Amino acid sequence: MKPLLDYAPYLEETDADINQLVSGASYCSNSYCPKNYSGDSYGMVTLRTAFAQSYNTPAIRLFEKMGVETS
Repeated sequence: MKPLLDYAPYLEETDADINQLVSGASYCSNSYCPKNYSGDSYGMVTLRTAFAQSYNTPAIRLFEKMGVETS
C-alpha cells in the first residue's frame, strides 16, 4: 500500500527526485507512533532507499504531507 498511498502521490504531485532526502527518524503524531519494521531510526535517507527498504516513518511523513485526499 505504501507505494500507492505515499510514494506515488508525492512523486507525482511534487515532481520530486527519487534521490531527495526524507527523514527516517522516529516519528509521533498525537498518540500515533509508527515504527520501522526493524525498530531502528534511520535519519535522513533518499526516497529511493525509503521505498526500497519499505521504511514506515518516511512513508507516514509523505502521507501526512500530501494529505488524505491526495493520497
